[in-house]
Amino acid sequence: MPMSAKNPKQPEFFYWKNRLRADADLHNPIIEGGDHAKAESVGRAVGKRLGLSDEDLDALLTKD
Repeated sequence: MPMSAKNPKQPEFFYWKNRLRADADLHNPIIEGGDHAKAESVGRAVGKRLGLSDEDLDALLTKD
C-alpha cells in the first residue's frame, strides 16, 4: 500500500480510487471503534487551551 511522503516520520497510508488518493476505508473503522467520550474530553481540553469558549466547543463537537 502506498504511503504519503508528506511527513516521512509519520507516513500516511492511502489507496488510489478514481485517480485520487483516498483513505476513508482505512481509518473509518478505527474511528468508529474508538472511545468517543474520551476523544471529546481531549478535544474540549485542547479547545480550551486554544481559547475557545464553551459555546464554540459545543458548536464544533455537537453531532447533527
